[in-house]
Amino acid sequence: MEQPKSVSESESLLSPEEKGLLAEWVRWVKEKAQKVFERRRVENEPRLSLDIFYAHHATPEDRAGLREKFTHTDIYIPEGFYWVPEVLDLLRDASKGLAAKEEIMARLRESPHNVPYMRELVDMVYGSGKEITIIDMPQGDEKAGEYFSLGDLTPEHGKSFEETLNAVQKGVKNQAEFHEKREEYMLANLDAAIKERIQANPHLQRKDTVRVLLSLGSYHTWLYQDLRRRKYDVSRTFKDLPLIFGYGTEADRRFRFHKDISRDLLAKVLLEVMCYHSFGHIVRDAAQNSQKLALFFRKVVSCFSAAEVQAIFESSENTTFERVFIDAMEKKGLHFPETETDIDKFLKHR
Repeated sequence: MEQPKSVSESESLLSPEEKGLLAEWVRWVKEKAQKVFERRRVENEPRLSLDIFYAHHATPEDRAGLREKFTHTDIYIPEGFYWVPEVLDLLRDASKGLAAKEEIMARLRESPHNVPYMRELVDMVYGSGKEITIIDMPQGDEKAGEYFSLGDLTPEHGKSFEETLNAVQKGVKNQAEFHEKREEYMLANLDAAIKERIQANPHLQRKDTVRVLLSLGSYHTWLYQDLRRRKYDVSRTFKDLPLIFGYGTEADRRFRFHKDISRDLLAKVLLEVMCYHSFGHIVRDAAQNSQKLALFFRKVVSCFSAAEVQAIFESSENTTFERVFIDAMEKKGLHFPETETDIDKFLKHR
């Protein structure tokens, strides 16, 4: 009985053109098989359900409601601009309970990242067993470094009022453009960061749906919209409604929505910045709530027209801004609060 010819023997009987067609067909079969394999692999991966918790992040009270969300998630992604690996390692060790909480807190106290925000996070995640990752711009990233060259909106000494308003407008534009780059960076890193945590956790690999919680400042609402456009299963929760933004954030958002920024708004941004620099710590201690803090300064600043802001600005060249502004407030019957009750009374009657 004649033995079947081997593949190499069969190929030797083919013309060059037929060999080319055979090679092309083999490549096509391999590509189809690879696509089928990839589709089955994706179909076997857990679904992702994302939830974004929007809140200010300056005071402990700002995070009220986050702990409840955290208990129901599998992967937690905190906002963490300019983060370093030591911070992520600390949070992961705390989540796994690899050391006593006191020891974890001692490590934090010895680091340059010992701030209330981090202490709250460590306390919340400790012993939870949740997977934790960060998708924000890390320290050392070239784009992240751009932020520190933007400067803030604080007026330069010796500049005229109009020159200062122009500088404020430029600063608002620069900050808005940077925040847009930052959110694009987060989006670009989201999938890989989540996948890496799932692959590191066999329990998550076996789940039908993996729940992912992101906690972000209230400014970053574009991220939610971008995720929806990309067909993610995503929901959002606001810690405070209605959202109250300061004039600086309002101007920033108007720029991103391609809306005009009026001279009056720029003047209010300038006054708000000067107020925060001079009196922010006083009101923050009384308010204990970033939403209330933003609303207080917004209502105070709203009492002054662009012409009045200019008069305050120009008068401050010969004395301190603090003295000039307190005098201007007193003429309008306004006073800085000493307690949260004072703030509540002011907000109720204004």
